[in-house]
Amino acid sequence: MDTLNPASQIGLTIANTYKLIRVLGEGSFAVVFLGRNVYSGEQVAVKCLYKQGLTKHQINLQREEVFILEKLRGHPNIVNLLQSVETDHHLYLVLEYCEIDLFDSIMKRPFDSKLALKLFTQLANAVAACHDLGIYHRDLKPENVLISSLRSPVIKLTDFGLSTTEYLSSEYGCGSVRYMAPECLKPENKKTSQPYVSPANDVWSLGIILINMLTGKNPWVQPHQNDKHFRAHLLSRQGSIDSFRQQFNFSDSFCQILRMVFQMQPSTRPTVRQFLSMVQQLPTFFHVNNSIAPVKYTPPQKQNGMLTPSSLPFQGFHGNTQMLPGTPESFKEPLAWKQVDRKSDDLMFEMELDNAIF
Repeated sequence: MDTLNPASQIGLTIANTYKLIRVLGEGSFAVVFLGRNVYSGEQVAVKCLYKQGLTKHQINLQREEVFILEKLRGHPNIVNLLQSVETDHHLYLVLEYCEIDLFDSIMKRPFDSKLALKLFTQLANAVAACHDLGIYHRDLKPENVLISSLRSPVIKLTDFGLSTTEYLSSEYGCGSVRYMAPECLKPENKKTSQPYVSPANDVWSLGIILINMLTGKNPWVQPHQNDKHFRAHLLSRQGSIDSFRQQFNFSDSFCQILRMVFQMQPSTRPTVRQFLSMVQQLPTFFHVNNSIAPVKYTPPQKQNGMLTPSSLPFQGFHGNTQMLPGTPESFKEPLAWKQVDRKSDDLMFEMELDNAIF
């Protein structure tokens, strides 16, 4: 069997229980299969991590994800690890299967405020539970948030491959730049850089995800002054007109919460539970006749094979995941694994359109 060829593993049975049916998604160092319990018929997702060519340290990092999932086992909003199996060439993680991820769900259309609040509450509770155990995700984004069922949606947080137990971290550029706090970007001068606060980065990411849920858009491409939308946010904090009000027609009370979440000083940001509590007390997300109403959303339209700027939704995972310093060339694929097929390759064109968010 070719250990690096996913097709060669189709039909393989893991631990005499889980048969690999087909590939759901793959990267350069891992592949995710749809699996089935041969006894119960239950569908599962099997994440297969390649060990070939890795150092002992890199293999231990893979095992760290298993350790973290075991600590979090049983939480209703965190993907459940059913079993892990390690062989000479692979590490298999057998996980509960989910129908769709948050990214694909938002791509169909943004949520109404009631559903957004329900799902955000579940997600925030999952992240808060991680923080209670000293686990910080560091790669929160819609692709790493699964939805168990379309009929009765329940959030399942997944992909702890970049998570850390370090409250203060110096691993810069870890995660996806659109969801990353500014202090986590790779510093221009490493000698003067300071460790960043891991939980504060997760709070920042949750703020971006909530905007995604409500609008189907990202507020900026990256949290840097070179980004015109982020620069507008920084300038609006000094004036009377809020950039979020201008961009999304959010209510004044919601804009005030977002300003707290997106504070440049990490120590002044609320905790996850404080953020959630403030959101739950909001009378409205949007400033439309003092009632809750979603912004107008137009599904993406193609012209000559490209998405038009007027209809371009947010970009999540594609093209923006930064890697840890010293990442080997074999890892130069996004580290996030997916349990559903990606349908949004065209979103990569967004970076060619003057970094615009529409």
